[in-house]
Amino acid sequence: MESIDEDENPISKKCKIAKNSIERRLQGKQEKTFTLDKKVYMSHPLVLNVPEASIEFSPQIESCKATSSSSAKEAWKRRQGKFKLATPESETQYMWLPFFESLKEDPTRPEFVYLQPPLVPKSPKYDPYELEIVRHCHLRQHAACFHYTMSSKGVTLFSSNGNAEFEALDQWERAYNQFRCIMHLNIFSQYKIWKTWALWKHYVRRKKKTLASAIIQKNLFANHVIFADVLVKIRKIVVKIWTMRFYYLDPKKIYTLNEFIQEQTIKKNIVDLDISQYARDIIIAIKNACMNALAQLEESLLGTNDSSMSLPNEESENHERYTYLIAAAKRLEQSRLLSFVRLVDYLITDALHMVLKSTLEDLVFIFLNLYHNEVNNNAIVALQNHNVGGRDDEEDEHGSSRDSILMSSPNPQSSLANSSSTINESFDEDGKKVATPPQYLMVELWVCDEILVFHPSFQDYKIKIEGYVKDILNVVRVLRRMLYHPELDGVVDKGDVDVENLTSYVDLIGENQFHAILKKIPKIIKSSFKSIEFVKEPFQKHLDQCIANRLITHDMLLKEVEEGKRDLQMFRDDIEIYLCQENAIAHLPDYYDVGIFHIITAKAKQSLLPLPQQAKKIIFALLSFVAGKLLTDFMNKIHEAEKKLRVVPNSVESFVDIANFKDDLQKTLANLEDQSKSIVDHYELIKEYGMEVPAMEQASFQMMAVDFTSCKEAMDLVEDAKPLNIKKFSSDLSNEVNLLRKDVIDIRTSAQAPMILSASM
Repeated sequence: MESIDEDENPISKKCKIAKNSIERRLQGKQEKTFTLDKKVYMSHPLVLNVPEASIEFSPQIESCKATSSSSAKEAWKRRQGKFKLATPESETQYMWLPFFESLKEDPTRPEFVYLQPPLVPKSPKYDPYELEIVRHCHLRQHAACFHYTMSSKGVTLFSSNGNAEFEALDQWERAYNQFRCIMHLNIFSQYKIWKTWALWKHYVRRKKKTLASAIIQKNLFANHVIFADVLVKIRKIVVKIWTMRFYYLDPKKIYTLNEFIQEQTIKKNIVDLDISQYARDIIIAIKNACMNALAQLEESLLGTNDSSMSLPNEESENHERYTYLIAAAKRLEQSRLLSFVRLVDYLITDALHMVLKSTLEDLVFIFLNLYHNEVNNNAIVALQNHNVGGRDDEEDEHGSSRDSILMSSPNPQSSLANSSSTINESFDEDGKKVATPPQYLMVELWVCDEILVFHPSFQDYKIKIEGYVKDILNVVRVLRRMLYHPELDGVVDKGDVDVENLTSYVDLIGENQFHAILKKIPKIIKSSFKSIEFVKEPFQKHLDQCIANRLITHDMLLKEVEEGKRDLQMFRDDIEIYLCQENAIAHLPDYYDVGIFHIITAKAKQSLLPLPQQAKKIIFALLSFVAGKLLTDFMNKIHEAEKKLRVVPNSVESFVDIANFKDDLQKTLANLEDQSKSIVDHYELIKEYGMEVPAMEQASFQMMAVDFTSCKEAMDLVEDAKPLNIKKFSSDLSNEVNLLRKDVIDIRTSAQAPMILSASM
């Protein structure tokens, strides 16, 4: 293969440039194998230099094999794109080819010919080799013409400026063959058609763009002299509306349900005032802009600057000058102004839709993200950003109304301060602080009719939250659209707008799209309450115990004591049980933080704590009563025994009675010892648990041991005096026996008397 020489002719240079361009385009593309005149050349024929010999494409490609894989899209481009081989056409028969062949056969021929492009080409395609042999006298000599001479030495190009360029025959033939190969590609064979199509398409596109630009410049309100500034002002107001929210939450405060609704109502009323004021500002701006546009139209039609003609609704001296054409133009302009009002309505609708959607979605987020701490903490910043929305960057024309609303509330800030708490902090396993989500709402745990309930309940939250959401929708529902505002009657041509029957922005937004969110809020509140049900579990266990404690009465326990079913150990066990219950209830948490709920359990503890205390008081009272009764009975018994033992016997009968009593008492001494020990155990138990004992009873208990000892000493004295008393009463007993015998004898003697024996007596 020969390379292209630097001294080649202009056609060869063009072919070389085209070849290099194609090489760059084909770089990295799929390689294919083509058969060209029974000779196989890798890649495209133009990538490699073509031999000097005449090369022609065969009518059909004998083989076409892909040597690397590529996507179907790239393959399609290769088959159907601009590098596809053009449809084979019949070879052009040039006039100079026979002479050229003869020169190749006989290089010594001295003849030469003049060549020049024909005046009328045979083909519409550009072909620099389409030359005809002409005589020297027929050569065109004007400035734009050139001609060639062909001889056995080579081909010479003569320009009109007198310059000449020579090229050998082999270089000419080589450039010619390369040109033929290039022209077999679509990019060159269809270049004129493609260029014509591109120019036409570019022209049509530019014309449409110019026409559309003119229409936009004429009809677009943003480019209008009057409406441009008004739209900028309205868009600024709309941006302020976007930043508004119908709720306010302070992450550092905990709200009760009433405080929450009260705070949101205040925020809603403030936003309502701001939106109403914005609506008034917008309607004034629209009215002024429309009237200025109509005045400008009349001024352009009438050609006058008279101030009396500035407003079409005012009566003027030149009213007769209005023609039907002017009235029609006015109606047309009013119809155009209606489009402007609709545009403003859509801007406001979009802003209000954003406010409503964001508010409701944020409320859902507040109740929904109970356990996603990171998300919830990130939401605090978003909530704070939402809270600052409104008219903070400019003077509020209705500041007095806003202040009156705040003053009319019963000092919400101070009431919320009473229940405020900072964001909780917890610690991980490494002892590092971990922020937990803030609690916004307060719930109390109550005991009602022996049942644990949350106050406010789910139903309370559901009713009040749904009422608050409906109030939010009502704020937008009562806001009249600009299109139906009475201020614009007569300014714009409303036409058949009443057929729409969409007088409110809620009608235009579509309330149905919020139904899914409205249905989701009660479900989320319900699930939120389900997530805090575990708080009841420790309280429910103590509540069941306390309910059982209510069945304990003084009479019931006293009956058990009298029947012997209750001993001192049972008293001790019961006291320990009630003390443990009391201690466990007292140490229950005063509050739980679950998600956004701050659950206060103080009232539940206050309701449960008195029940074990009351049962404990009953046990204490009964224990004191039993101990006092035992002490009294014991003291009475030993006092009576000591009194009887200390009596000095004055007769045998009294001595015998005392001796028998002492023997009986000696038999029950062990029992008395047990009673004394039991009484001591009772009073030690009373002292152990800090129960109060009456002073008289305490003194009696302290004297119990002394009195019991005194009683035992009296028994010992009786036992010691027993021999002396026996000796003393034995002599007395002998005398009495003698007297008794005498009496018996006397009775027998008297029984023998006649009077006694007489039957009549």
